[in-house]
Amino acid sequence: MPTLDTLQKLLDHRHGLFGYCLRCRRSFDIDLPALIAERGGDSRIVGMKRLRCPTCCAVAEHRITAPSKRG
Repeated sequence: MPTLDTLQKLLDHRHGLFGYCLRCRRSFDIDLPALIAERGGDSRIVGMKRLRCPTCCAVAEHRITAPSKRG
């Protein structure tokens, strides 16, 4: 099992990220290639600077998503 500790490793292993805002309780997909372009592929996930909710601009949490089991 690979260690998925950077943004590029998530992308390479077909994982993703989504955000969740505790203020407005909305979840949102995070554009991983755009985040890599902004922060660099070797940016570590643990301790990563928090993202903002696109709806209310509050600081949001992020979670890793597993790749789809389909094709």
